[in-house]
Amino acid sequence: MNKTFLIEVGIEELPPKSLRTIAETFQSNMVHSLIKNNIKYKTILWFATPRRIAIKIEKLNTNITKIKKYKGPSITNAFNHLGYPTKSTQCWIKKLGITINQVSRIKEKNKEWLYYECSVDNNQTIEKKLIEMSIFSITHISVSNSMKWNTENIQFSRPIRNIVMLLDNKLIKDKILGIKTNRLLFRHTLIQENIIRLSHAHEYPAILLKSGKIIADYTIRKNKIQVESENIVNTIGGYLKIRNILLEEITSLVEWPVVLLANFNKTFLSLPHELLIHIIENQQKHFAIYN
Repeated sequence: MNKTFLIEVGIEELPPKSLRTIAETFQSNMVHSLIKNNIKYKTILWFATPRRIAIKIEKLNTNITKIKKYKGPSITNAFNHLGYPTKSTQCWIKKLGITINQVSRIKEKNKEWLYYECSVDNNQTIEKKLIEMSIFSITHISVSNSMKWNTENIQFSRPIRNIVMLLDNKLIKDKILGIKTNRLLFRHTLIQENIIRLSHAHEYPAILLKSGKIIADYTIRKNKIQVESENIVNTIGGYLKIRNILLEEITSLVEWPVVLLANFNKTFLSLPHELLIHIIENQQKHFAIYN
């Protein structure tokens, strides 16, 4: 059966220069875990704002199987001079309950062996496996500066405060990294009633946009900032020289971007332009407008 899985990790303000790398590593760790556990899926999406990173897996196959591998006799001992299976080969395939036509070959250390592999049911539930994979994916995010914040001896870039984990509409209940999982999302900090109850994994991230004033999709947020900045600058006949590294940093600083025009006293134009641009871009995190 195919289902939608969501995990959102609520965190204190993440370093803007690291946000995208953290979120993409979270996703790649989850992909690695899915492949390792032979769990099939259609798409895996990552989301990131200063206060959350999230993974959404669509059409996740919840029937867990694992691959069992069997190595048989070496090819030199597997068949007689007429090409028929030897007694050792016959005993091996009988034990596995297969026919010789189902057997393949594998080469190891310049020698060939009979080989067979098959998928078998795994006794673990998909929920338990998703918990294990989520813990692995979070704890294997490498960050340059990490901190500890509770008695669990957990280290991360910033303190983790909330974990949402849903499989379709079902809450996967557990305590992960010292935090009980739930279905509560947090709106923008400027909204007074800031809690959203998530009913189904497929509602994410649209519900954050609709009810929380949050654009969780990093790429959409980035494009919004760039397009609206260029449009507003066009109204005054100016133009921008947007550096991607600055655009990424600004994208990582906000959850609901609103583009505004700003100005400063013309007397500052007597300063070297390089100094002004450095202050505007590197200190104030703004885009400089050129004429």
